[in-house]
Amino acid sequence: CVAKNNAEDSALQTTIDWACGPGGADCGGIQQGGSCYDPLMIVKMASYVFNNYYLKNGLADEACNFSNNAAVTSLNPSQGTCKFPS
Repeated sequence: CVAKNNAEDSALQTTIDWACGPGGADCGGIQQGGSCYDPLMIVKMASYVFNNYYLKNGLADEACNFSNNAAVTSLNPSQGTCKFPS
């Protein structure tokens, strides 16, 4: 589950805030110093959070929507030291 490339940054930030708060996703990887922390690449950070939330919720289709800002992918979105759990 990753963020759509055409999603608005503000919408992604809102969904990150929700997923990392009430949604209960593990957002340690996108905190400052985390392996996926990159404030200039909000799509990458959102994808990390969305994937975490999706896995936490048993790969349920409805757990990868985020107001239509996310989509399921079969490709591994990990990049460099930013490793996505699977």
